[in-house]
Amino acid sequence: MFTSILRLRFVSRAACHFTIGEKSQEFTSPNYLTDGYPNSQFCSWRILVEKKTPPTEQILIKFPEFHLQKGKDGDKVRIYSGWDDRAPLLAEFNGNSPPPAKGVASKNHVVYVVFTSDSQGKSKGFRGLFLNQSK
Repeated sequence: MFTSILRLRFVSRAACHFTIGEKSQEFTSPNYLTDGYPNSQFCSWRILVEKKTPPTEQILIKFPEFHLQKGKDGDKVRIYSGWDDRAPLLAEFNGNSPPPAKGVASKNHVVYVVFTSDSQGKSKGFRGLFLNQSK
């Protein structure tokens, strides 16, 4: 007789999807400054500023603090120049390749930031800041 056992594991996470805009704001990974971000996390921030013609402003994203688990295949932050992850990829960062101090700029009026963590290990996380500035 053949018996198979199926084990399902359900993980409940708080919502981690945000839309922010117009004024400069800070955003952080979950549990930043406490016990670090959870495993298997997916978070997104859609940053919107007023669309102007011709474009006179840009979105600048900086990470004053950035502490992700080391390893290129694990935890990462991706920044897209558009509404979602189908937009052009501006940058990708991880524990081995942190963001530059000068930040990442987009000429688009919408930027989509995605943080994902793998199923093993964790770290302190990050503190990001977006600025709406003149070109």
